[in-house]
Amino acid sequence: MPPHLAPERIDEIPDTPGVYLMYGDGALPLYIGKSIHLRRRVLDHFRNDHREQKEMRLAQAVQHIDWIETPGELSALLLESRLIKTLSPLFNRKLRRTRDLCTWHWVFGNDQPPRLLRGDDVIPGTCYGPFRHATQAKQVLRELAAKHGLCDIRLGLQSGSGPCFAHQIKRCRGVCVGRESPMQHDLRLATALEELRIKQWPYDGPVVLHESEDHTGASWHVIDQWVHWGTAHNEAELDALLEHPRPNFDRDTYLILLRHLDPARVTPLSSRSDRPIRLIEA
Repeated sequence: MPPHLAPERIDEIPDTPGVYLMYGDGALPLYIGKSIHLRRRVLDHFRNDHREQKEMRLAQAVQHIDWIETPGELSALLLESRLIKTLSPLFNRKLRRTRDLCTWHWVFGNDQPPRLLRGDDVIPGTCYGPFRHATQAKQVLRELAAKHGLCDIRLGLQSGSGPCFAHQIKRCRGVCVGRESPMQHDLRLATALEELRIKQWPYDGPVVLHESEDHTGASWHVIDQWVHWGTAHNEAELDALLEHPRPNFDRDTYLILLRHLDPARVTPLSSRSDRPIRLIEA
């Protein structure tokens, strides 16, 4: 067990879903985690038989633990991601805020190369990624071009006209010199990009996803275009939440919602007869 942590504090942690925050001697947490079984997960950090170096350093530094109970796993995942991005704990790396998030935007048939968009300009269904920065986005597109015989000029990765460099080394199949049609080229591009497509939002507008447990009460997650607008616990909070601008697209939230957006628990706001849809353009 951590030498500076009161043992009774562990006993106070409930074994329910939620988020835990581990503190050292400062005001900001060293580590933030989540679990559907809070106490068990916290204890796992400090078991001597399978400690890694990171866990050992964390155990030596921890002096206090706080926690926030949630109605279920989805609430815990969303809260953990938000807190890590807000507080940037020393021992958390993967979920920290990515300030240069971007995507490729491309529409089959419009005869234009992919365009690089900032993360807050994501258009689900016609954007591909997301990527942590522009360098990564361009590298991925170059790798796809090499794998699928695509043209650097048509992709916007090389300027000019005539044969692209990839064609000179026999990687491009020749759309730049008329050896194949733009349609043939773009069909391969569509296939190459498909795995990276940010899925089309399956509803006409924002929805409420209901999550409830006896120990915390109900939570209503407002979600639109794969963006978590926020969480409300009653009608008044829901009204207030919808008055705020919709947050920007977040890669981690998107991946969480892909796994946990359960249609059985979703209510489209457009189906609520007492409430008009109030979309605020991003």
